[in-house]
Amino acid sequence: MYQVLALNLISFWILRYLLAYIFSEIIGEDGIAYGIGVSFMISSVIALLYYCYGKWRENAFFLKN
Repeated sequence: MYQVLALNLISFWILRYLLAYIFSEIIGEDGIAYGIGVSFMISSVIALLYYCYGKWRENAFFLKN
């Protein structure tokens, strides 16, 4: 449960703003949209990797029956 919270905090507050700022400095106004898009792709890859390789299945309370 805390992994999802950490992923969202990193994705929304760190990656999104940081990449939007960096891309806007390089490209201009359009860089904001590119930065948000790139941050979404990075966070999606991280979430997919966590889903595929994470230990969340071992800790699922509904599977312990």
